[in-house]
Amino acid sequence: MKVDLTYPETNVALLSIEVDTDQIDKARQSVHREMATRYNIPGFRRGKAPLAVVQRFVGTGFFDQELLDRLISDAYPAALAQTKIEPVTQPELDLTHWQAGEALQFTAKVTTKPAVKLGQYTGLEIPRPEPVVADEAVEQDLESMRQAFAQLVEVDDQTPLANGSVAVIDFKGFVDGEAFAGGEAEAYPLELGSGSFVPGFEDGLLGAAVGEERDVKVTFPAEYAGELGGKDAVFKVVVKGHKRREMPAVDDEFARKAAPLAGLKADDDFGIDSLRQEIRRRLESAAARRVATEFEDAVVGKVTELAEMELPEVMIERAVDARRSEYEEMFRRNGANLDQYMAEQQMTEEILRTNMRPAAIESVRRELVLEAIGKAETIAASEQEVDERIRTFAQLRNEEPAQIRERLTANDGIEQLRDEITRRKVIDYLVGAQVAVAATETTEPTSDAAK
Repeated sequence: MKVDLTYPETNVALLSIEVDTDQIDKARQSVHREMATRYNIPGFRRGKAPLAVVQRFVGTGFFDQELLDRLISDAYPAALAQTKIEPVTQPELDLTHWQAGEALQFTAKVTTKPAVKLGQYTGLEIPRPEPVVADEAVEQDLESMRQAFAQLVEVDDQTPLANGSVAVIDFKGFVDGEAFAGGEAEAYPLELGSGSFVPGFEDGLLGAAVGEERDVKVTFPAEYAGELGGKDAVFKVVVKGHKRREMPAVDDEFARKAAPLAGLKADDDFGIDSLRQEIRRRLESAAARRVATEFEDAVVGKVTELAEMELPEVMIERAVDARRSEYEEMFRRNGANLDQYMAEQQMTEEILRTNMRPAAIESVRRELVLEAIGKAETIAASEQEVDERIRTFAQLRNEEPAQIRERLTANDGIEQLRDEITRRKVIDYLVGAQVAVAATETTEPTSDAAK
């Protein structure tokens, strides 16, 4: 088979493919055998009818079309392997010569992955802040633990409600004088100042006493789910009780009670200082992980910034499609609908896709750069690494590794797994190949010691 490769446009390859008569004869014999077996031809056992008989039975035109399809479907991937191009679109096929007894000639036009011209990707000075945990962060986590052990105690009925009060209320909501579904409850405990209700609702109860009835007027936010978004409502509220949270003292006894929240077993020597140390250790660990992730992202971003390429539009559009699907799934998980949200925001599909485009372009550029560096540095997943990952999956799912491998193989998952491992190795290589320099600013982690 002869293949001539040209590039009529940037990122567009034109393969001129010629299949010789020997290959055509072999393919004809294969199609003949399959059709002779497939059809019950009178006067012959299955698989035994001669070529001419099979052609007459199915029709010469149909037979030749099957033969042509077979030749092209075999020759095209072989041409890709021979030229080592990587198409990102299905080929546009053009039959240029197809005569009995002569070579088959056709062209395949495809959009390809762009050539990536790598810039400097080692020895770059990348800012990396030191993970810092402030004392305030430790105390904030400690306060969260105290909240978990707080007890509600009754407050005198004459004491007016204030921020921090837990009001026990009956309420019923109305829009345009009509009660709406889900807008009522009895003996509902609501902590004022928590922001857990519609804006304005909690403020409307400040100063009320037990037994008091109030009409609280609110406006639902425009983005509120369902039909209530942007509408005015009135809640008829009766204050049935008044409680407050009584926090435990910050002492050794509290520390021993709170220790399980930090995954610790507390003996008699465990005290409040031990708990603070554990909180700090966990916050420092979380901060180190976050800084490492941010540094990794900065490294990949900088290396990508220094690379040059011209992205085919089809790759950008596919990346936008993927991001839109991710958004749809995110909205679905939160019980909402992306299309409905777009309508409420008066956002067209064109605007949505335009907004997503910059991030989609950056995502495609990063993946192509990582792939190019992997090839340049001969970084690839080994079979041992693939096997180890499969064994890990099997242990997590309590399955046999062979079951995992069979399932992955059936869904092209082995190649995806190999690509994922390779990508991780390339990123690790890049992170280790840079020069981390002190950042001008430090960051403080969010609290997670109680998780």
